Amino acid sequence: MDPEQQLPSPREVKNAAIAQLAQAFSNPVRVALVGVLAQGEFSVDVLAGKVGQTRANTSAQLRALQGAEVVQSRREGRRVLYRLASPAIRRLFRGLQDAAASSQPSLRDLLRDYYEREDPGQPPLSEIVTQLSAGRAVLLDLRPPDEREQLPLPGAREIPAEALEAQLERLPRRKRIYVVCRGPYCVLAAEGTRLLRASGRRVWNVFASPRELIEAGLGA
Repeated sequence: MDPEQQLPSPREVKNAAIAQLAQAFSNPVRVALVGVLAQGEFSVDVLAGKVGQTRANTSAQLRALQGAEVVQSRREGRRVLYRLASPAIRRLFRGLQDAAASSQPSLRDLLRDYYEREDPGQPPLSEIVTQLSAGRAVLLDLRPPDEREQLPLPGAREIPAEALEAQLERLPRRKRIYVVCRGPYCVLAAEGTRLLRASGRRVWNVFASPRELIEAGLGA
């Protein structure tokens, strides 16, 4: 073999693969797309609406995610549906969120001031599931209907975030209410929690994804 054309070393292959995966998360739109795809499988048009981008830009970012093996696609009739490539990608995304929360001052400040994450009355996830299972608290699911359909939460009250203010009277005033949306850093859950607290209700943000609630025993 020509010395000038030597194959890359195992170390080089490994590091290049990791760098390619890390680069996939270097664009805020791609990060938003992964956050939505962590909820289920969607078409490019639906994804464009959810992340507030044009169809062309959404398609371009999905191609970049596919190139890094972050997402996969399949055809269903005339539609192409996208999903995360594996559970490992979902775990990586959650790990990146947590790492940013612990290392980036701007996100730390946001979690404290906007998400109110340092509330001393916030119980651990296991206790939240216990309260919900015993009927001592209500779980409010603010996800859009198409996301709830892909991963329903047993026993949850379902009100889309945009309809919450108009449907406040559906929710009890005396029981604890726990709010869940796409995950621990979902803006909709933070906004819903603030709105419900302003109405005088006892409300906490779950700070977990629907999948994490189920894995913690919800509905078991």
